[in-house]
Amino acid sequence: MRWIILLALLAACDSPSLRFRDAPATRVSVDGSVFSVRVKGERAESLRLSRERRPRVGATLARAEAAIGQASGCQVKRIDGDQAIQRATLDCAGQPGEPPPLADIVVIAVER
Repeated sequence: MRWIILLALLAACDSPSLRFRDAPATRVSVDGSVFSVRVKGERAESLRLSRERRPRVGATLARAEAAIGQASGCQVKRIDGDQAIQRATLDCAGQPGEPPPLADIVVIAVER
C-alpha cells in the first residue's frame, strides 16, 4: 500500500529536466490544460500538469506553445515534445529568457 501512495505522489510532481532545474516555474492554464513553464535563455520547457483523458499530441503542443509564449513573453520559434513534456526555442527580440513578473497566468481559449 505504501508503494502505491509513493507512486501516486511521484506521478503528480512537477520535476523539470536537469537543464531547467534552477529555473523558476510559472503555472499557466490554457483552454483547460495546466502547464508548468520554465524559461532559461532562449529555451523553454513545459510540463502538462492537468489530467486529461486521451490527450492528442497536436492539441497539447498548441496549448503548450500558447502557455510558453505567455510565460516567457517571447515568440515560440519551434516546439516539440509529447503529451507530457514540451520543449521550445524562443525568439525574445532582445529579452532572452526573462519571464514576466506575473506568477500565474490564465489564458481562456486557443483556436487553431
